[in-house]
Amino acid sequence: MQALSKKTLTASTIILLALFVILFAFLNYYFANRTAPNVEIGNLSLTNKKVDDAKESINSELSTFVNSPVTFKIENVEIQSDLQTLGISIDEEETMQIVTGLGKSPNAWKNIVFWLEAPFITRQISPQYSINISKYAETTGTIFSEFETEYQDAEITFKNGIFEIRKEQAGIVINKEKLAYDVKENIRNLSNSPINLE
Repeated sequence: MQALSKKTLTASTIILLALFVILFAFLNYYFANRTAPNVEIGNLSLTNKKVDDAKESINSELSTFVNSPVTFKIENVEIQSDLQTLGISIDEEETMQIVTGLGKSPNAWKNIVFWLEAPFITRQISPQYSINISKYAETTGTIFSEFETEYQDAEITFKNGIFEIRKEQAGIVINKEKLAYDVKENIRNLSNSPINLE
């Protein structure tokens, strides 16, 4: 009886392993020229698209985003710029390589884990981009210079024989970290929502 159980267990293990290998081979074959399931960039779903269709969709989505203005809102004033003026360039090819490389790692174990997770986890792909830091700093400095003011303490002055009290004035300083974070989030989500700097 025990011998039968060992044989049954061994046969079951071999069958399950064979089915797993067949399933993995099928997934590799089927998705060789397709994007993986549950992959998104911005609001665009790339799930199970052929690579050429995915490339066309990504290029269209990125082109629309790149050609849209970047809007900053400060003191109820909207200021518009664009990614190129800010020194930001989107790399469509590198973004596409990331999308098409999902589940196709040289590391077989990573691929197995990826395909086991793929039906259950949505992967949000961030567009790849580069920033010319000096151009970004120069442009943002120019854009916001008219809005930034230094804090001034209250002071007593004597003019024309009269003492006058000048009230303190709150300064406006743009939070550069928040600005950079919000620009990064808009790029990550391919969003054109205004960046509020107040």
